[in-house]
Formats: sequence, structure tokens, C-alpha cells
Amino acid sequence: MSYRVQFQMPNADYAELNALALRRGFQNAADFLKSYAYDAIGKPVNINEVFQNGITIIVNNIQPGERFVLREVVPSWSDVALHKHTPGGTIPTTTAAQLGKRFAKYLVENGIAVIIGTDRIDTAIYEKL
Repeated sequence: MSYRVQFQMPNADYAELNALALRRGFQNAADFLKSYAYDAIGKPVNINEVFQNGITIIVNNIQPGERFVLREVVPSWSDVALHKHTPGGTIPTTTAAQLGKRFAKYLVENGIAVIIGTDRIDTAIYEKL
């Protein structure tokens, strides 16, 4: 089970937060805050577990011919840190990109899915075989 965390803030504050997120290399304020939240609780992510759970979901729950992107079908995908916070600032990590490449290689080489294109943020779109 997963939970959605929401809160409201004035437009001016959100604009300031979003600008800060962009300056620090995040795509938006939500990713920025999510990354800080996971850092705050010190939650480590087991990349192998994310991979194995994702493969199981794709094999068992996606129907042949169905199209998908990893972030929509792998619940723990959002736990993979896009950035690391240090006293000197925010540093982008390559973990999500490396995990995406690992999924792509496995899915294509094992005849589970093929990449048919990319979405607006350059994420691979798969089609289950």
C-alpha cells in the first residue's frame, strides 16, 4: 500500500519553491519535496528489490499489446532518488537512469516488451509482447 501526501500553499510560495527546485536540478517542486522527505526519514531503497518487483508486475499484470511506462506500473519506482542532498547543495544521481536501462535490457532481451517510443519527458514507452 502507498499513500499520497498533499498540502496547499499560496501561489507565490509555490512559485518560489518551484523555482528553487528547478535551480537545484529537479523537474518540479513535487520531486524536490519527495526527495527531501525520503532523505529526512533516511529510507534506503533496495534497487534489486525495485527491479524484481517491477518485472513481476509487468509479467503478471500487463496484458499483451498494452503500453506502459515504468513509473506508472512499478509502485516503488518513485522511491528511487533522483538527487542526493549534501551540505554543498543538491547533486543529481544516475540511479533511476541506470535502473531504467536495466529494465529496458531485461524486458527486450527476454521478449517481454519492446520500446515503441518516448513520452514528452523522454521516458521509454513499452509495449508488452
